[in-house]
Amino acid sequence: MDIIKTLINMLNSDYITALETGTIRTYTEKHESTRWLGESIKKGHIISIDIEPKHIEVSKQICKHLNNIEWIQGDSLKVLKEQEESKFDFILLDSVNNKDHIFEEFKLALKLIKLGGIIMIDDFGVGIDSKLPDKSQREAVKGIKVFNVLKENNLLQHLKLHQSWKGVQGLFINIQDELKNFNF
Repeated sequence: MDIIKTLINMLNSDYITALETGTIRTYTEKHESTRWLGESIKKGHIISIDIEPKHIEVSKQICKHLNNIEWIQGDSLKVLKEQEESKFDFILLDSVNNKDHIFEEFKLALKLIKLGGIIMIDDFGVGIDSKLPDKSQREAVKGIKVFNVLKENNLLQHLKLHQSWKGVQGLFINIQDELKNFNF
């Protein structure tokens, strides 16, 4: 998750709105996405969604030094459908390790992201060499359906793969009309 700060800096905006599905859930997680987002965004607002109230309580404790995070307890797909379109500069999809669920989140995220914004999918499941599975994290499958649909529709040019110490993240940087308005 060290890439989050770099991506946030790429936005080059005075005020950043961000959203993540799947808040930090334990004190032992090393990637701590919610904290990384909160500390990287100096001026802005973050919405962190998780279905488990216990996870939200832990996240609030870990992030108690931050005042720019709003937690919403609920199913990510339902909460995403309730958000304002073209509102967010940065969206992190990191809820469940389920390719179909993340694909649905991705389709909704494309409606919510501003043009020029960034969408990141953690534990993407595709190796840095674009091969399945990601050898650095064989259990990861979150982005496999997104990858396959992009490939089928000649849209892979919108995807950048980032290798971290933990696995590969799928990055969609500088979202443009072709991807944002594609009818999946």
